[in-house]
Amino acid sequence: MGKARCETYIAPVQDGQSVFPGLAVKLAEKLDWRNVDDHSRGGVYWTGNDADGIHWVTDGADRMAVLPDRTFRFYRYGIRTRLLHLTNRYLCDLVPIPRDAYVINVGANIGEIAVELANRDAMVMAIEPDPGILPLLRANANGRRIEAVPFAAW
Repeated sequence: MGKARCETYIAPVQDGQSVFPGLAVKLAEKLDWRNVDDHSRGGVYWTGNDADGIHWVTDGADRMAVLPDRTFRFYRYGIRTRLLHLTNRYLCDLVPIPRDAYVINVGANIGEIAVELANRDAMVMAIEPDPGILPLLRANANGRRIEAVPFAAW
């Protein structure tokens, strides 16, 4: 099975604050896409950079600080879909996590699993040593029950 062929329509949004409330995003882009071979598959999301240079994506319900080159591939079906995919992939649903559990997420990357665990009322220590990724992890931890820790573990 080959890669999906998609049409993408990009429209600038002058008021990034309306799309990303609480963030210093001045200009955002709305991306509307459809699968060329299956028009029932498609979606809409918005991207924008804040004053610190952090790249954000939102589907209107959730938002994540992300790596710009992975936005379309990972988030085109929505943030919630991406987080559920990751929890299924890493078997998080097989391990019961009680409310207020303390979870250590080693190699947290941008914090997607940490965000999902925090959404499930866990307290998360997210360990990530990469200085290029750490600002994204910290942005995603902000306002959530996540502590971003800039160390390596092995």
